[in-house]
Amino acid sequence: MLKSPAPILTATVLRAAIRKQIASGVDKRAISFLVQMFANEELGAARDDGDTIKRQAVEHIPHGQRVAFLERLAGLSSIEQPARRRLAS
Repeated sequence: MLKSPAPILTATVLRAAIRKQIASGVDKRAISFLVQMFANEELGAARDDGDTIKRQAVEHIPHGQRVAFLERLAGLSSIEQPARRRLAS
């Protein structure tokens, strides 16, 4: 029996998932760190928004890593953010 190919997760799908997390209260910096963890830096330079974080485009996340990225993104919680800020200070 032929195995059906896995669906392609486009950058549009990744952006929609990111917007949903931001709307639920997840810190944008935490999401930027996550994108940076998964992005292939060889595909392009990070964008400098004048913040302390260089922002990688979601297009730089390899297709083979996108499911893992979405799983980690879904695991981010707005509840965790204040604790992270306390630990960072």
